[in-house]
Amino acid sequence: MGAGKALQWLQDALHNSRTCTDSKLKALGSELFTLRSQWVFKMHYFVYSPYMTKIVQIGDTVLRQVAEEVPISDITGPKIQRILKDMKDALDAEPDGAALAAPQIGLPLRIFILSTKVFGPESAHAIAGKDSHYVYINPVIVKKSGKKTLMDEGCLSVRGKYGNIKRSTHATIEAYDEQGVKFKRGSGGLLAQAFQHECDHLEGKLFIDGALDVWHIKPSDQTDD
Repeated sequence: MGAGKALQWLQDALHNSRTCTDSKLKALGSELFTLRSQWVFKMHYFVYSPYMTKIVQIGDTVLRQVAEEVPISDITGPKIQRILKDMKDALDAEPDGAALAAPQIGLPLRIFILSTKVFGPESAHAIAGKDSHYVYINPVIVKKSGKKTLMDEGCLSVRGKYGNIKRSTHATIEAYDEQGVKFKRGSGGLLAQAFQHECDHLEGKLFIDGALDVWHIKPSDQTDD
């Protein structure tokens, strides 16, 4: 069904509810959702430019959106590859930047990257052998430890603030790398914390939402993601 037919059905529902059955309404809802998803991706790809790599700040509505999955077939295409490059460049421009999620550059897509500048090469996954970044596309945390601990956190999208938040001490994540290959990675400590922080971004959440306390810090003292 095209957009015109879907809209005509919607008009029928509004002006003559008796001619629009429950099954039609259900089909209409499904079709409109599909059309919306297609439109969202087209807008991301055609409106996006490298000049949008400025890191957005709290208050921007994109940080509160639930990010959209990236079609697997698009991962190795030029548009996603360009987005990944621009994310890496944006993260590299931050002296203390540890990680970055796509919503932080204005794109509600389920992507985040981590940098070995902070985590160190000894913690690198095999896929990072040719790159100084980890790439996680459509990540899902499949397991978290029941044990939690208070951790200090900051964020490149919440400048000048830090806080204590409870995080699981271990987490296992499944994702796709930039070649479109699926992988699984488990870790504890800082890396597990980063997994949870970045996946929160993809759900429209910020660390300050769950922080037990928040305080201001000097920019030179901050390590953010």
